Amino acid sequence: MDTYLEFGDHALDSRGLPYLIGGVAQLLQQVWIRLTVKRGGFLLDPTLGSELYRLKRTGVAQLEETALSYIQDALYPMKGVTVDGLTCTYDSRADRLTIALNLRVEGSYQTLEVQL
Repeated sequence: MDTYLEFGDHALDSRGLPYLIGGVAQLLQQVWIRLTVKRGGFLLDPTLGSELYRLKRTGVAQLEETALSYIQDALYPMKGVTVDGLTCTYDSRADRLTIALNLRVEGSYQTLEVQL
């Protein structure tokens, strides 16, 4: 079990207590954390995180290939999670990169969107 995160904080239930998650929801949250934290940015575990923040310096032609490499590297320690595909969309006006992931998590197909 883990505490569900929402908008950068712990989500609370109707009693004001942290909302707990487990199973696939917990694994998806762990995937999201691994992909949005900069590699080396967490002092207690410098191997946690990804290098996706570097993608804005990558040429558009190589964007998805490089993103897949960074994602597979970040998710390597997680058993039962594999990437089946992804698409990258870059909004130059907002300077925002959106990565839509198709994942297999413990045998079920899931989608996850990460914005950088």
